[in-house]
Amino acid sequence: MLNKNLIINYLNKKALPKALLLLLALGALLGFTGCSKYLDYELPYLGDKLVVNGLLSPDSVVHLRVSRTLPVTGDYRTDLAITGATVSFYENDKHVEDLRDTGNGMYASPSGFKPVPGMAYSVQVAAKGFVSVQTIPETVPFPPDLGSVVLQEQIKSIYNNVYTRKLGIEIKAREEIGEFFNIDITPMYQGERIFRMIFFTDQVLQAGSPCGFRGRGSYYFSGTCFRGSSYMATFGVELEDYVSGSPNYADQLTITCRSISKSYYEHLEKGHQPEDYLMAIMEPRFVHTNVIGGYGLLAAYNEHKIILNL
Repeated sequence: MLNKNLIINYLNKKALPKALLLLLALGALLGFTGCSKYLDYELPYLGDKLVVNGLLSPDSVVHLRVSRTLPVTGDYRTDLAITGATVSFYENDKHVEDLRDTGNGMYASPSGFKPVPGMAYSVQVAAKGFVSVQTIPETVPFPPDLGSVVLQEQIKSIYNNVYTRKLGIEIKAREEIGEFFNIDITPMYQGERIFRMIFFTDQVLQAGSPCGFRGRGSYYFSGTCFRGSSYMATFGVELEDYVSGSPNYADQLTITCRSISKSYYEHLEKGHQPEDYLMAIMEPRFVHTNVIGGYGLLAAYNEHKIILNL
């Protein structure tokens, strides 16, 4: 019993008084709340504006989408489409027709009108509750002028240990105008796409390069680097795929070459996002727009597709 009492007294002397514990807890609470600051700051927002997005091509009937902006902090709206707007379509500053509202913010030519290469097109949009907007005239480019397209020798892939060949595509740029190009390469096997790696063998193309950039598997080139001459773009194309452990080799290449408008090129370049972890450290960018009084892009392209049987 004596030993037990001694132990209890010893523990009580070592323990902190309840009052002191309460003061420490209160001090800690005040300290944490004192370090927290709430700033009542509203991010700048100039109000809702119209957004116009459309791609013009001689192969497609004119259609585009009209929507609205949203505060950077967001709100509870989920449907941003604008319906019931008046969308006037112009060719070389002459009114062609008003586009028809087809629902969900989409507007299309009621006559099935298709743009003509070399002509400039613009749009004026008026909607209730919004300031009217118009696009800067956009000229539809002519199809790309291509020279030789040659599947060359076998090379080593920079990605995988698979069968890979070099592909050369000759692009010719006119001297009198600045041209911009886009190239997509798709390996095929028995009519199905093979998802293999494509890489540019000449140099690393990044946003800001004067000659082009790579974005989402496509390659974009500026003709200002070879105006009035030709340029042989060379790619490495992986042609081997594995299904159930057995190799399949591509039996066809689909090559899509496009002439794209300058606005389209600048929009894609400014909106280009680096891959993987680099996205976390990229600086903010202002994405190119050619809509006066609002946002969005009216762009144009003209494509030429090549089927290369292997």
